[in-house]
Amino acid sequence: MASLSFYAVLVIFLNVKVTFQQATFHPGAKNVKIANLFRIRHHRLAVSPLVSLELPDELKCLTTCVKSDECYCVNTKKQENENVMCELLNRTMYQYPEKLTKSERSSHWYTK
Repeated sequence: MASLSFYAVLVIFLNVKVTFQQATFHPGAKNVKIANLFRIRHHRLAVSPLVSLELPDELKCLTTCVKSDECYCVNTKKQENENVMCELLNRTMYQYPEKLTKSERSSHWYTK
């Protein structure tokens, strides 16, 4: 019988109405990641991102970070076309508190 790999992501957000994205749980589930992310509105962490992506919404950005082993937090910024500019970061505001700066239309998402 062929081996079946299963990967599920459960992301719990504060201030976001949708809390689950295609998460399925059963006795054989492996590699389930859970993240509790908090938002600082109108701020961003001014560090070089691992990658910058234009995505349809913040939920997709946060899910992308949770799936990555190198991502610790994200900056998001709403674009005029309603998409979100998503910066995946491998540095945190705990390491670089002086880099947390005000930025309109941006949010910094982090874990405690």
